[in-house]
Amino acid sequence: MSRPSAARGFTLLELIVVLAVLSVVSTLGISAFVSVTSYYNTTARRMALDERARQVFESIQEDCAMMVPSGFAGCSVFSKRQMEETKRYGRVPLENDQMVLPIAFYNPVTEATNRASVLYAIDRSEAQPRLIRRLEGGFGNPAPQGAEEIVAEGVLAMRIDYFDGKRWLPEWTAAQHPDAIRVSLVLQDLDRPYEQVARKCAFPIQVN
Repeated sequence: MSRPSAARGFTLLELIVVLAVLSVVSTLGISAFVSVTSYYNTTARRMALDERARQVFESIQEDCAMMVPSGFAGCSVFSKRQMEETKRYGRVPLENDQMVLPIAFYNPVTEATNRASVLYAIDRSEAQPRLIRRLEGGFGNPAPQGAEEIVAEGVLAMRIDYFDGKRWLPEWTAAQHPDAIRVSLVLQDLDRPYEQVARKCAFPIQVN
């Protein structure tokens, strides 16, 4: 009868190789986890910034749809091209454009159509710059001072261009409305200011 062979254990070299392999695998796993987590967080922040840009563009689009003809309003779109006075962000002056639109909307409380001038501008009086929408009754005021709402936080810069049918202009001085308005925004993450996105959208004007 043959004797059973003795059980063979691991050698020191084999144990070292196994530990080295496990170390490499665990390191790769941790690196992959960190990379996936970082990518997820970055994507989530970008999606939040995109959502803020969408809110701004949606608000402007709704007001553009309510614009009244320049002949009826007695004025056209008012534009103001300017740069930020204080160079706070990387010592670079930021675009700080403003515009005022003459609109008319139905008020369900009074059951009447209200006429108003609506201003879009960046408010830099707080720690975080924000885009505001200010509404004042009547037409023709280039600086409405009525009810104010915050459209979006963290709007660093806003550039507005106007299309006359042939080219985009930095300001609008004609008596009639432009054919389209193009708004370019730079937004920053409120918790991580270095996380920024630039978005652009054009809005056709259906009335003159």
